Amino acid sequence: MKHKSLLGILFGGLLGCGCHSSDNTIRTVNATEFRQLIETTESIQLVDVRTSEEFQAGHIPGALLIDVKGTDFNHQAEEKLKKDLPVAVYCRSGMRSLKAAGLLKDKGFKTIYNLKGGFLEWQDNGLATE
Repeated sequence: MKHKSLLGILFGGLLGCGCHSSDNTIRTVNATEFRQLIETTESIQLVDVRTSEEFQAGHIPGALLIDVKGTDFNHQAEEKLKKDLPVAVYCRSGMRSLKAAGLLKDKGFKTIYNLKGGFLEWQDNGLATE
């Protein structure tokens, strides 16, 4: 039993769980689910958290660029995004976007979706890019 509790705590910590509000959630979804979410969820905010060079080389249509490695990520996110609307984040492989999701959660964003496998997974599934 202790094993399961420890794993739950560790896994929860990776997703940013256990923070100040239980209303905040981060859900990591595959490319098919991510596409469905951005196509069907009303007022979803699609955010590419890669660098501007990566974004220019190709991105998901309709994405807003906010580089998670930029010194002003938190400021840009709060300025450009609404905390009460769902946010869908992605990066190249899914790691930076998970970090970004945690930062957004800490800032009070309520519903956050992370693309498992990132833009690489999106492309591997033959989904639209621009």
